[in-house]
Amino acid sequence: MLIYTGGGYGGSLPLIPARDLQDEEVERCGGEEYLLNTGLYQKPAPEPQNKKRKPEYGEEVTDGDSRS
Repeated sequence: MLIYTGGGYGGSLPLIPARDLQDEEVERCGGEEYLLNTGLYQKPAPEPQNKKRKPEYGEEVTDGDSRS
């Protein structure tokens, strides 16, 4: 998947959709390298790994260590 940014080349190219593209569409539209080089698309940001959340008021806080 590539994310449409709208930058570069005036915002669009002939026969290439001006929207986010699925993997199959990326290949049909010239490939990832080509589309990234146009400046119109970027790779999606990676998902955050193991982000800790703040405990809610009254919630018991543990350090994740199950040894007792």
